Amino acid sequence: MTPPQPATEPQRLDALRRYEILDTPREQAFDDIVMLAAQICRTPIAMVSLIADDRHWVKSRFGTSFVESSREYSFCAHVIVDPDRVMEVNDATGDPRFSNNPFVTGEPGIRFYAGAPLVTPDGHVLGALCVIDRAPRSLSDEQRTALHILSRHTIAQLELRRRTRELEAEIAERRRSERALEHSERFLQSTLDALKAEIAILDHAGVIIAVNAAWTRFSLRNAAASDGLGPGANYLAVCDRGAAQGAEDAAAVASGIRAVLSGRMEEFRQEYACHGSDENHWFLVRVTGFGPENERRAVVAHVDISERKQAEEELVRLHRQLLDASREAGMAEVATSVLHNVGNVLNSVNVSATLVGDRLRKNSTASFSRVTALLRTQAADLPGFFARDPRAGQLVTYLEQFGQHLRTEQHAMLAELDNLRANIEHIRDIVTMQQGFARLSGIAESVDPAALIADARRMNQDALDRHGVTLVASVDEVPRIEVDKHKVLQVLVNFLRNAIDACVLSGRTDKRIVVHVHRGTKGVVFSVADNGVGIPPENLKRIFNHGFTTKKDGHGFGLHSGANAAREMGGAVTVHSDGPARGATFTLEVPVEGNPETSALPPLQLRSTTAGCAA
Repeated sequence: MTPPQPATEPQRLDALRRYEILDTPREQAFDDIVMLAAQICRTPIAMVSLIADDRHWVKSRFGTSFVESSREYSFCAHVIVDPDRVMEVNDATGDPRFSNNPFVTGEPGIRFYAGAPLVTPDGHVLGALCVIDRAPRSLSDEQRTALHILSRHTIAQLELRRRTRELEAEIAERRRSERALEHSERFLQSTLDALKAEIAILDHAGVIIAVNAAWTRFSLRNAAASDGLGPGANYLAVCDRGAAQGAEDAAAVASGIRAVLSGRMEEFRQEYACHGSDENHWFLVRVTGFGPENERRAVVAHVDISERKQAEEELVRLHRQLLDASREAGMAEVATSVLHNVGNVLNSVNVSATLVGDRLRKNSTASFSRVTALLRTQAADLPGFFARDPRAGQLVTYLEQFGQHLRTEQHAMLAELDNLRANIEHIRDIVTMQQGFARLSGIAESVDPAALIADARRMNQDALDRHGVTLVASVDEVPRIEVDKHKVLQVLVNFLRNAIDACVLSGRTDKRIVVHVHRGTKGVVFSVADNGVGIPPENLKRIFNHGFTTKKDGHGFGLHSGANAAREMGGAVTVHSDGPARGATFTLEVPVEGNPETSALPPLQLRSTTAGCAA
């Protein structure tokens, strides 16, 4: 008969697996139990049997070599159904559950069986402590009670075995953790010691719990001043003493450490000076918090940043030199434009003067001299000459034509003289305008953006006319801007010159430049768009770099100096092009209100304090 299964069979099997007892070697504690069971119950056979999912396995045995069988034929498999009583079979041949069992009909010829359930503390039956005889019989009450006690002792041994195994695993894990922690601590210490910064780790009260080699060396060098800065010293107390002596940096560091340890700040940093009699030093103190709120810790690191400070000062000096050079280059760019325009106008002046000279050299004054000589020879009888001489009639016609010719020549030369005077006036205007810019360079003033466009156009008008480039300007309703007029004009003149060159290089007949002034997100925007040769994508990111140019005779100063000028005014320049032959648009955006020239300089953040080092 197939044994029934308990209602909690899956949980029972899980409990059995937790003990990790199946297929383990024999153990003396369990062998002693089965021997006692056999002696008390006076049976030739006793076993500690465990019922797995499909088999009956014997942990310990007395009087038999039996190890395991199918669960289907197991007597003990019937015991696990009832955890509250000892199952007793007086004669298996008369019990319908076992009469046909091969262990009854064959070896070992079981007749009597008694099994006490092995019940775990959580109520699962793992198997049975059983006694077997080859003859029918029964147990006395004392024997039955003893068998039940021994089953509980078996479970106690299983529990002890399980707990011992768990403790051994915990001990092994703890040893592994201790070794890992020791390795981690050695690694952390060696890592900290390899750093140049002076590092200490503080507990929640500001007490130093660990330091690196650099911190230790500092403490040894400054034993008198530091008053003990090794593990166990309270670093907050050291900072507080420094603050009480007037060291502002020490007070700030103490406040920052407390803010980090309290969780109000994740990180605190401050630069401080430590100036000696022979040299100056700068340090950066950085405090970083870590750990849970009730076990907050802080890492304090002091880094010598003297070299960085010196590099920053050198960077500022070089930056100022670059600004000066760029400003001079920009002034040269505008001056070059002025000279270029003046030269073109002077060419026109030369042409006008040549035309006047040629007309004067080719006039008819020689013929008129012959007429006066003829009249002088006839001066004694002019009336008779006009009455009798046929030349007199021709003379009248000649004088009429000569008068007409003189009037034509007069008008032509007057026109050339007007043109000459206009060109000279143009030169005077350009020179006057440049003189005005030179006087105002570096001074912010309120300027009408439309007037700036007009000035830039006027300075490039000759080039526009000479190359047949159409310029269309439009100005939206924008406010006046507070800027250095010279710098804005420097950028716009350069934009227009580049746009004219791009249009000329394109070879197209409809050369066109569109200038537009409008409000931007940060101020007023001047845009100069042309339909010229365009800009390849790879050049867009470099076009404002110092020395970059695509022109054979270019020097790469113009756009770069313009970009610098824009930054000095708190503005920016940008460029956009869809590629070769697609034209380009350059923009300048400047704030409505003026910006200090030094806005482009990196902050020095230098301090003049001479307070002692807080490290």
